[in-house]
Amino acid sequence: MSRFASLVLRSHAKLNLCLEVLGRRGDGYHDLATIFTAISIWDTVRLEVEGHRPRGAPLEVHTEGWPVPGGSSNLCTRAAGALLEALLRAGDRHVPARVHIGLVKRLPPGGGLGGGSGNAAAVLVGLNALLGEPLDRHDLLSLAASVGSDVPFFVSGAPAALGTGRGERLEELPALRPLVLVVAWPGLPVPTRWAYGKLSGDDFSDGSATADLARAVEAKHELLSLPAFGCNAFFGPVTRERPDIAALAADLRRAGATVISLAGSGACVWGALEDARRALDTERKLRRQGLWACVAWPVERPVEVVDQAGA
Repeated sequence: MSRFASLVLRSHAKLNLCLEVLGRRGDGYHDLATIFTAISIWDTVRLEVEGHRPRGAPLEVHTEGWPVPGGSSNLCTRAAGALLEALLRAGDRHVPARVHIGLVKRLPPGGGLGGGSGNAAAVLVGLNALLGEPLDRHDLLSLAASVGSDVPFFVSGAPAALGTGRGERLEELPALRPLVLVVAWPGLPVPTRWAYGKLSGDDFSDGSATADLARAVEAKHELLSLPAFGCNAFFGPVTRERPDIAALAADLRRAGATVISLAGSGACVWGALEDARRALDTERKLRRQGLWACVAWPVERPVEVVDQAGA
């Protein structure tokens, strides 16, 4: 067991700087090509463990802020259960007698920011640390992929990554050059299954735009002028069906955003601006309209420990 009994972690939001859908697979999923980056808005996850016993731990989850699914539908519960089950199968005796997860949800639900996936990753990373790191990086990433397609990115610790497959196959990319972003939520979620159902063959592409952008990130190029920056297969289908999202994108364009895109398959819209003051003005204007909005920028780690306490 670790000498720490509790950890507080930030699970940062992610954006997809480019998101191409390559086609539907035989297993019902879609092949993707995307570039993830972690950004400076987050949920908070507090983990506490007590004692140890060989037959496993009861899980307790307490949430504040935005509502989240309960029971096995909660990704935090699923992640903790998967990690503990993996340890029991391996015969590890250092399974805690109690695990408590406290979750403060600041990221809006159904926004495409990866909030649930990031929370699950924080649970995996944090519990593994509290239990003395019984799982190595490879095993932790494999476990993350079993919990959700976006979870491996958050577990990876990379500031940015090229994602392929369902998004779970990753190639680490360096931190981005400074970007000023405004992220806004229209007030209603976009269900992922619904968004995929709106795609047609015309929305599929070959992944070349994502590959071009990945090379630009590796070379530390300025991204704002690149055609691939912000491309998103869901933008057209979703904004045609959701006039509130189209209106929010128009608001960002009028505010001076040079690139506008969706976070994942929506509902959040993000815009890249060249001027930080204008970004702050845009955030305030959108909030006065009653919308959730934040200025954000890329950060170094998708999950970070911000506090720890000993037993």
